[in-house]
Order: sequence, then C-alpha cells, then structure tokens
Amino acid sequence: MNYLSLGLDTNGNYLFENPAPKQLAAFIKEAINTDAMADVLEATKQPGGSRTPGDRFDEISRRNLDIGDPKSVGWTYLVHEADPNLEEIKRIIYPLAVHRGMECPDEPMLFRGTTMEDWNYWIEHDFEGMSTPEKMRPHYILIVGSPQHVPFLFQSLLDVIASVGRVHLESLDDLETYVNKLIRLETAPQPAVDKEVFFFAPNHGARDATHFSHQYMVKPMRKYVHKQLDFDTHALMDEYATKRNLVEAFATRKPAVVYTASHGLGDVGTGMKHQRRVNGGIVCQYGQSMNLKRDVFLAEDVPMDKPFLEGAVFYQFACFGYGTPKESDYNHWLRGKTKRLAKEDFISALPKKLLAHPQGPIAYIGHLDTAFLHAFADTDDLDGLEKWDDRISPFIYAMNQLLGVQPSGISMTKMNERYTRYNTYIANVTDRVKRGTYKWNDMREERIRDTWITRSDAQNYMVFGDPAARLRIPADKDIA
Repeated sequence: MNYLSLGLDTNGNYLFENPAPKQLAAFIKEAINTDAMADVLEATKQPGGSRTPGDRFDEISRRNLDIGDPKSVGWTYLVHEADPNLEEIKRIIYPLAVHRGMECPDEPMLFRGTTMEDWNYWIEHDFEGMSTPEKMRPHYILIVGSPQHVPFLFQSLLDVIASVGRVHLESLDDLETYVNKLIRLETAPQPAVDKEVFFFAPNHGARDATHFSHQYMVKPMRKYVHKQLDFDTHALMDEYATKRNLVEAFATRKPAVVYTASHGLGDVGTGMKHQRRVNGGIVCQYGQSMNLKRDVFLAEDVPMDKPFLEGAVFYQFACFGYGTPKESDYNHWLRGKTKRLAKEDFISALPKKLLAHPQGPIAYIGHLDTAFLHAFADTDDLDGLEKWDDRISPFIYAMNQLLGVQPSGISMTKMNERYTRYNTYIANVTDRVKRGTYKWNDMREERIRDTWITRSDAQNYMVFGDPAARLRIPADKDIA
C-alpha cells in the first residue's frame, strides 16, 4: 500500500519519505501506548460514550431549531483570558456579534488552561455546562487568537461538538477589515460571486500524489458539481495548472468556491520568517525543476488594490495550507529526521491574506500539517473512488453544504464524524492492547495504519474565518 504525502520544500523535494507498511505499523503500535495518545482519545469522550457531531444535531432537532441560522442555534466568540488585545478584540468583534444575534455581544467566552486536562474540563464545564432544558449552548464559535493562545488541537476537539472557525490576522486593523467585509457582503443588495466553482489541479506524474488528487478527486468532483448541483465550472488542470494561468483566473473570475488540490510548500528548519512567508503556498504545474517565484502561488501574490475572489470560500487541499504545527502528528515515523517542523505553531500567510483583503473571500478551509493521499484514496482500490465511497465523502459533503448556502462551519461535519469514528476505533484497540487481549496480525496492522493516517488527516482540516459565514449565490440561490 502506498502512503503518498502532498508536500514539497522550496527545492521541489518531497518533505517526507513514504514509510514501509511494516515500519509504519511498528511506529503506530508504539505510539498508541503513549500518554499523549491516551489524552487525545480521552478528550473525544464523555460519560456514556464518545462525543460526535450527531449529538449536537440531535439536540438541535429536539429543540426544533434551524442549524443553518446562527441566531437560532447561537453564535459566540472565544478569546484567551490572557490575550493582551482582549479589550480591542471585543470592540472590533462587537458589530459582528450583534449581526449574528449574540445575546451579550461584549461578553466572549474566555479560554484558559495549558494542559489537555484543562481543555477537557473547559469543554465539559465551561461549554457543555451552558446547556439547560430551556436553552442550548451556542453552536457557532469563532476563535479569535493565535495557536499559542488557543491551540490547534483544542480547536479540533471543540469542532466535534460545535461549528468552529478561527481568525488570527497580522493586525487588529486586518481583523476589523474582515468583520466589516462580512457584514457588508451579507447585507449587500446582490451577491458578489457568480454561480461558478473554480477547480485547480496540477498533475506531476503517475508516481506523484497529485496524479491521484487530479484524477480521482477533482475530475469527478467537477463533474458532480456541474451535473448534480447545477453550477458552472472552470478548471485549470494538468499542464494548464500553471501559476501564470492561476493568477490570470483569479484576476478575471468571480467563483463562489475555489477548490485547489496540489502540493503545499513546507520548508522545515529554515527559520520562522521564511517559513511564515512560504509554508502552505500552492505548488503549481512546473517542468523539470520548481522555481519558488515562477511556480508557487504565495500570499504575496494576492493583489490588495483590487477585488480578489470577493465573497468566495477558498478550499485548499494541500500540506500546510492552514498552518504548520511545531511538531508533526506523524513524528512517530519521522525517525532520523527533524521532529520539529517550526519554532512554534503558526497559521499560513495565504489564508491570512485572503481574509484580510477588504474585497476578498469570506472563509478559508485548509489542512494543518502534512496531508496524505491515503486520506481520500487507497491506491490499491481505486475503483472505489468512482463510487464516491466513504474516503471522499467528507469533501463532497463540504461542497454540498457550501453551495447549498449553509454556513462554512457546517461543511466540516462529515470530516469531524470521520475524526471521532476513527478515534473510537483507536481507543478500543488501545484499551485491548493495554489489557493484553489484542493480538496483532497482518489484517489488523493494515487496519491500524489506514485508520491512523485517515484519523490524523481528518483532525487537521479546519475553517479559517467565521464558521457562520456563508455564500450568497446569484439568482434562485440568493439568500439575501
């Protein structure tokens, strides 16, 4: 079985070698015995069973509420209690909180704690404890702050039981620009986008992961969007997926959704200034060698003096598109290599630039850490992909929800269900291993490899921006 990753450094080299199956199984079996893994698995549980996105849907249904309406199911924002900009953040977010119908728009949820135990206590008491027979806890939560204040993993855990997004821009002025943009676009007489979805999919050859994302993700998804969802589509694929063509398309088209599937740039150990500039860049089609300026679309390529994908949602399938963790979730098989990806966790420059653009996108969805082909395609069973099987269903679900003008946070529901389902499987295996009642064999080793990669991959898809932000589609789909 092939475990192909979607990531290159600035020299065009693969970030990680693909591990041999037996080696990978050995590392995973070692990892499931660690305290860190036990903490993560415990965090997705509650008394009586695992937390799942279905639990919140059941509660919303029982209360006869509309999950797509933040005023109905509740919207709030979360800031670390020690954030030095807390008072300014409250001032800036206030108009959006009023716009979303927040009951006390100047009283955000305050996050505290530094350990996994602290996070679990906060979720169980500060958040889940807000629900009463008369009133449900807020469903939409906008995290405002850096991953140093509110960690990435906490964001993933909270997203299981709420619709969560994050915004952390380069300045408070950028944050205010984003808030003003959302309110302006949602109250404008007409949508800013066309009824179109734009796809971008380089293909670097049969042995490269982009061949599979091009052939078995983007091509059938484009057909589905056009035939089943009745949207116009425009695509740059194969040799046409160059940076020059991408820049031209971004300058001239007004799609509702941009969907890119490519390698993401990810330099390791090169210094934070450089990493913040390049990590998560979209690696476009290139010839014999890759050139950073010619072949990679970076944040610095976004023009700030003219409209740029105004009102759109940008979905990037690539390594490090959302951000870079200090340490990879896949450290257990990176032996012999640096285990530290960066000095600290950080959000990539491209999503920051997109949301800070006053006439830019309303939300971004992307991947933290290394993304693997195996998360959506088993190269030993490619026929299954033609049937839109379970591997690719979270991506189709996301497109259905976005184009169905549901809030961006809802689009992550199937991905979060995958995360919790596979966490449950790993938790059960871990428990049996510690009891001495689980005997490994080839079939079980293959299952744990598949589950581990797919679970970790699902954990790292996140919304950047307000999870209540939604598209406005022209004509019959306009929701003004």
